[in-house]
Amino acid sequence: MCMKPFRGIRLFFYNLSAAGPALILTTVLHAGMSFFHPSLASLKNGLPRYLPPFLFGSLPPIAAVVCLTLLVRLIALPGVAFLSDRSASPLGKRRIFLLTAVPVFMTTAVLLFLAPTPELFALNFILLIVLAGIFAMAEAAYTVPYATLLPELGENEGVRHFMGTSQALFSVTGALMGILLLPFLQEAFQNQGPAGSLQLAALVSALIGALLSLGAPLSVRGYSAGSPARSTGSLGDTLRTVFETRSAKGYVVLVGTVWFALSVFFFSIPVIGSDLMLVDEYSTRVAVICFLVAAVAASPGIWWLAKKRGRRLPLTAAVGLLAVALTVLALTGISPNPAGLRWNCVTSVTETASGRMVFGTWRGVSVFHDGEWSSITEKDDLIDDRVTRVVGIPEGIWFGTLGGASFYDGEDWTHYSKASGLIDNRVLSIIPRGEGVWFLTPKGVSHFENATFSQFIPEPDAAGRETAPLTSLVLGELGDLWVGSDNGLFRFSESGWTKYDSENGLPDATVTSLAIAPNHDVLAGTYGGLARFSPSSRSWTTLTEEDGLPSNIVLSIQTENDQIFICTEKGVYVTDGHGNERVLTAADGLAHDRVRDVHTASNGTIWFATENGVSAFANGLWTTYQYPLPRIWGLLGFILLGFALAALVVLSPLIIADLADAVGPENRAMATAFREMARTGGAVAGGVVTATFFSVFSQSLPDPVGVRLLLALGAAAAGLAVIGVACSPCARSHPASGKKER
Repeated sequence: MCMKPFRGIRLFFYNLSAAGPALILTTVLHAGMSFFHPSLASLKNGLPRYLPPFLFGSLPPIAAVVCLTLLVRLIALPGVAFLSDRSASPLGKRRIFLLTAVPVFMTTAVLLFLAPTPELFALNFILLIVLAGIFAMAEAAYTVPYATLLPELGENEGVRHFMGTSQALFSVTGALMGILLLPFLQEAFQNQGPAGSLQLAALVSALIGALLSLGAPLSVRGYSAGSPARSTGSLGDTLRTVFETRSAKGYVVLVGTVWFALSVFFFSIPVIGSDLMLVDEYSTRVAVICFLVAAVAASPGIWWLAKKRGRRLPLTAAVGLLAVALTVLALTGISPNPAGLRWNCVTSVTETASGRMVFGTWRGVSVFHDGEWSSITEKDDLIDDRVTRVVGIPEGIWFGTLGGASFYDGEDWTHYSKASGLIDNRVLSIIPRGEGVWFLTPKGVSHFENATFSQFIPEPDAAGRETAPLTSLVLGELGDLWVGSDNGLFRFSESGWTKYDSENGLPDATVTSLAIAPNHDVLAGTYGGLARFSPSSRSWTTLTEEDGLPSNIVLSIQTENDQIFICTEKGVYVTDGHGNERVLTAADGLAHDRVRDVHTASNGTIWFATENGVSAFANGLWTTYQYPLPRIWGLLGFILLGFALAALVVLSPLIIADLADAVGPENRAMATAFREMARTGGAVAGGVVTATFFSVFSQSLPDPVGVRLLLALGAAAAGLAVIGVACSPCARSHPASGKKER
């Protein structure tokens, strides 16, 4: 142990080094998702594929790598602790691991992005697993000795409190740096291309993280040259000794279940994104920053409350209660608006024969008439609240949802689903035509007429590859069927199927939307601009940013009277085909630049369905209708979660110090490993449960019900475990309560 108090500049740099691993981990996770599971927009901007989109049908390869990495970490943690507690190195039992881990940690973080080769999927996957495994072992080799040094360097309770809180603050700050630094560096290196800019950004970020991490081994020089107590038992004996400590059992349950709850929440974020105001990348970043800032702001208060040892367990119980509060927030605070627009993410708009405006949202249908709002949901017999398309006809109104299709004639409901004959329940578009109705699903087109369904599925290509998910549908004036997909445009006529892609007319193979122009031309929106096909000349022309489009990424196309509305991710391009053109954006009055649907009402009002509400343009004036609370409630949820994280990260080092005292100085590293194993195990369990839940119930439970049940499961597990451990006899006999454990 050290011969003099560990204070001053050494203590500062030791605490500061907690930011290093957090920065590297955030960089790897953030950049890894962009690099190995890119969005369509990134692919269209030139980022190559390094891994296949999915394994075994629906499993993203990056998810498989993360799970395997966590399992490697789970195995490595007790091994590192076992070796550290027995080390006789002149550099110190802990310091030798810190010095060795930092360069390996940084090098593998960089190689994860530099080593793969585009399109070599199998080799890249194997390489990624190997590098991620080494990365996990290096991270474990740094984390266990670093956390173990706290009870060894903190000579009294006050110093331990200060060290634990400082490390928590720097750790969260490091994660915040990773989120903010990576986009900034990508922008700085943008001249290197999409892949090159991401690789250089990861390199610089990992280098900064490594330099910060070196603060620990350099600052403790001379303070950890060798602890007099060294463990001598086998690995199995050591694990048994630590786990049989009553305190260890309680805190393994505590930490594991709390991290299970956090894992469930974070793995659910992609599904509940629209609930938590995550309508775009900017909003997502704001929410995560609020989460981390809340954790930093709450940390000093948690430290002040934890100054007395006996208050640690009540504080950990408060973490569970916060998790429960977060679930209550998700169950009650984030709910559709009954007296207005039900949700801000509006997918479609139409008008009924009686002049009512009908809006489809991800949380049901909103109806606007004479200045008043009403709703249509599953409670009113709608087949599913996740509405993708609404189509008004004189006889009634059609609703396309992710659970099937519904038709309402003003009195009765009729439902259509896979059980009825649809090729898939996920109805993306509906086109009534004559006595029949066409339904578009990702798997194919279903046609219903004379009480009979017939199916139309684009044929596989010459290489035998199945058609990518279908995205759009339109019927040509000659009776031909046009179907857009993620990998080309298909035309079905008397001669069979014909495919168009970037090699024979389209500016890009990803087709997002289709429409028929007033002159009967076929309009196809793609990720490379607008393509226009003339049936008479059988030729293609294109419209791109160079021609005036606000963006080449086209979201939808609508033709209203003589006008064509081309909705892109950066605004709406309006043209009448006679040289009169203009661009509408949020600066002009739209609720959001991303418009999903446009409809001109019988009274001349133009309605725009956007991803952040509905905008109406009439008599030169704009009116916007929004559901006002999702952003507020969503941010509040992240802030509450930030407070919970603050309690965890501040109390965790202190709990480890208590547990290390309980198991004895010869097994301190193993006590730390138990904490980390519980965290890793809880995170893995949360990920597995979340993935299993959504794979099993995604088709049978609507998103709000399924996600909220899952959040309730995670929060209830955390709350009950934390409160149970805090009230158990093992907790009351823990040194933190002031009694010595036998």
